[in-house]
Amino acid sequence: MTTTVMLTVPAHDQHCVAAAQAMADKLSGISDASFVITPHRPPVDARAVYDAEDTGRLDDRVRPDLVIPFGHNPVHSGLWSTFKSFYSDPIAWVALLITSVLLCYGGGAAMFYVHSIHFREGGPAVSPYVHWALDSTFGWFGLTPVIAVLLPLAVRLCRGLPGWAFVLTVGFLFAIITTPGPLAHDLIVARGTPVANVVTQLLGDPSVVLQPPVHYPPLTKMAHQLVAGLPVYVLLSAISYAFVRLGLKVGASTR
Repeated sequence: MTTTVMLTVPAHDQHCVAAAQAMADKLSGISDASFVITPHRPPVDARAVYDAEDTGRLDDRVRPDLVIPFGHNPVHSGLWSTFKSFYSDPIAWVALLITSVLLCYGGGAAMFYVHSIHFREGGPAVSPYVHWALDSTFGWFGLTPVIAVLLPLAVRLCRGLPGWAFVLTVGFLFAIITTPGPLAHDLIVARGTPVANVVTQLLGDPSVVLQPPVHYPPLTKMAHQLVAGLPVYVLLSAISYAFVRLGLKVGASTR
């Protein structure tokens, strides 16, 4: 009687797939076992959200006598394993880069307008472009680690749901997380801070007489941030999601 052995391999690890195939071919010649190579997805997988065409999953039609995980174990538990599972696929790193740049620099432009121009909170004696770049770069360095955790968390929360649920979750959670952003901004890069003074000396004009800023209570600033941030960050999350999906489609079409 032939024994059916299923080798489960990570769906997107081509080296592991090739190694499993080589082992199956070798063992098939010296035993009466039948080998089936089946890709698996980790529980928190970037392509489950970004790649609608990907179907890497266990084949329910095969009833093996023995299942051998080949490569990384398909079973993950715990926060660290969830994090590792998500970033085991290179597309997760691409998604992190695109999402962090759009949320921090695109969102930074919107928040610059809201706080500095609309509510006249002012800024250092530099051009608006330098002001935006300063605030956004500060946000990018501070928030990219947060986004790195947010993306796999959103994938886990939205498992089995359509893509728009993932977009809404990322945008909503990021808006909540950045609500205290104006307070961190005022402490580190606002007018009069050491960082702003250095940037003004290098790229601005310290002799310019600036209009006094309008002062708001901390809770008011946070309310401005939240109300303006919710639609902005959901929109930017949708754009980043579309960019990653487009990149996957273009990459697949050129293979």
